[in-house]
Amino acid sequence: MNDDLRVLIIEDDKDYAALVLRFLEPKISRENMVVVTTLRDALNTDGKFNVILSDIMLSDSNGIELINILHKKWPYIPIVAMSGYVGDNMTKTIIAAGAQDFLLKDEINAIRKHLPRVLSRAIDRSEILSKMMYSAIEDLRATIERMNKF
Repeated sequence: MNDDLRVLIIEDDKDYAALVLRFLEPKISRENMVVVTTLRDALNTDGKFNVILSDIMLSDSNGIELINILHKKWPYIPIVAMSGYVGDNMTKTIIAAGAQDFLLKDEINAIRKHLPRVLSRAIDRSEILSKMMYSAIEDLRATIERMNKF
């Protein structure tokens, strides 16, 4: 990761947000990390981020609704979700809703060790998916053009 990356951190627990900042600061400059505590505050940012790291249990939104709203606003920004609450199929549900990855907040040591890599891979996966979608659209466009010639 580098200093050109911008990360939006949506976390309503100020102590946990401070931990996340500390874990990321060796890889990302502090001025490129924006911390907000609500979905409303997140939606009022400039949206110029490479990745979003979000708690999925906020005071003004949660779970799939939160992921859907973020995706609707910024479909091109990968989301890494995190929560201290784990349901039976929470990870699968959140990934199916569009998050690139899901982290358990209680696994502090794993987050400390892997968070920069998790964010980097989320960005990489998002870029690959975008290229695949663009290629599929171009193939479809070419097919339509060929069909229109008949």
